[in-house]
Formats: sequence, structure tokens, C-alpha cells
Amino acid sequence: MLGLNTPANLFVTRVSPVTAEEELLRLPIGDRIRYVRREMLGVNQEAFAKRVGVSVRTVKRWEASFIAPTRDKAEKIAALANLASELFYPDESVEAEPIVEIREMLTTLGETITSLEETFTAVSERMVGTLAEMETQLAQQTSLLARQTALLELLEAKVAADQPKPRRARRQKS
Repeated sequence: MLGLNTPANLFVTRVSPVTAEEELLRLPIGDRIRYVRREMLGVNQEAFAKRVGVSVRTVKRWEASFIAPTRDKAEKIAALANLASELFYPDESVEAEPIVEIREMLTTLGETITSLEETFTAVSERMVGTLAEMETQLAQQTSLLARQTALLELLEAKVAADQPKPRRARRQKS
């Protein structure tokens, strides 16, 4: 039987005795591998990786159930723990569902990103168009302002020319 402090004990039924292999079968492959590494072999991920002939990253991915071991690696794990190698083959009923869900989420995420990119592109194009229109309007208003300023200067000059010049008072001689 598995140790009392393992997650596998959640699956132990009180109706009939269950073997360690039967308990392990109830767990996802990642938990099976973690149990063998920790409880049965008592090693860390690095030592386990060396024994199986893989990288520590691969062991982490197995234990997280991101990937399943190949048949030859499953057989190596089983041999190390003196268990049936079938315990470590990908179990479609256990592993397929999370992987399918993750793939669906990634597909949805990809579609969302594509949609956001398209929206961003459309908004950017509209903003560029709006900016171009604003630049045109600004140029027109600047031109109009320049003409109005020139007219105002002409009017000021005309008014100044039309006004009589004040005469200077003569000083009386004393």
C-alpha cells in the first residue's frame, strides 16, 4: 500500500483492499511519477532525471502532466520502482482530457489574440486617417489665420494712414 501521507490515499476504498499499483492507476501519470520518485525511490528530480536518462526539465514536465514519458522511459521508470511499465504509459482516459482542455484554451487564446490584432489594426488605421484629416484641417485653419492676420495688418495700416496726424503745439518763446 502507499504511505498514509500521499494524495493516493484519497482514492483508497474501505470495501476491498487495494494494491499499490491499483492506487497508482487512479492517479494521473504525473502524480504516479512523482510518487515513485519521492516515496519509492526517495530521490530529488535531478537524481531521478539522471537515473532515467532525461533532463530535469523533462521530469518537471512529466510530474506536471504536461507531457507523458515515451515507452522506453516509462519502462525505465517502472524497472527502477519494480512496477509494471503499463503504469507509466500515457493513459488516454486520464491524460487526454487535460491536454485537450489546454489545447482548446490555447486555440481560444490564439483566436482572441488574432481578433485583438485585427481590432488594433482597424483602430490604428482609423486613427491614422483621423490624424491626417486633423492635419489637413489644421493646415487650412493656419492658412486662414495667416490671411486674417494679413488683412488685419492692412486695415490697421489704412486706419493709421486715414487719421490726421496730431499737430505739435508750438512752444512760445519766453
